[in-house]
Amino acid sequence: MVGAAYEIPDIAGRVSLTYNSKVEHQFDTVESVNGTILGRSTTTVDTPESLTLEAQTGVAADTLVFGSIRWVNWSEFTVNPRIFSRAPTATDPLGFNVTDGLVSLEDTTTYTLGVGRKFNETWSGSAALVYEPENDDLVSPLAPTNGRLGLTLAAVYTMDNMKITTGINYSKLGDARPQTGGEPRAQMEDSDLLGIGIRIGYSF
Repeated sequence: MVGAAYEIPDIAGRVSLTYNSKVEHQFDTVESVNGTILGRSTTTVDTPESLTLEAQTGVAADTLVFGSIRWVNWSEFTVNPRIFSRAPTATDPLGFNVTDGLVSLEDTTTYTLGVGRKFNETWSGSAALVYEPENDDLVSPLAPTNGRLGLTLAAVYTMDNMKITTGINYSKLGDARPQTGGEPRAQMEDSDLLGIGIRIGYSF
């Protein structure tokens, strides 16, 4: 990971750029059907690289506007076991002709825009919109969504060395058709998600 930031403290201004490289993992793999081992191999998986641009600036006393753009190269995240991912032939019927492997994802770009305010020495809060554009509605069955639009609300309570942050997010997910081998297998419609979190920090 590498990043850089530029700040203008007088207006609470800050711009930062962060890059995360891909990380290669190798897994010992055993493939079997009905208890019969078809083969053993090593499967290489790359977690994707990403690039995040973040910015904020004060717009009034104790009030700031913030936003971010995050790009993730999900298309390089593949899981291709040797036997599962190869096409069957007359002499080798064990292939499954699943050319996309176990996972087939598209790159994503996520946009966030919000406002934060400090109400007093104890309480502060923020609200943010999160938007991720839709791509092809034929998606991986392990990630059956296609874009999203969400709202995040957060509240922060600070006293002495303790800080408690609570947040809630509600998002509408784009319609999608999970597929294997390029053929749709299901229809996902009118999906949404709700996330609630709390974080407690103590400085010493």
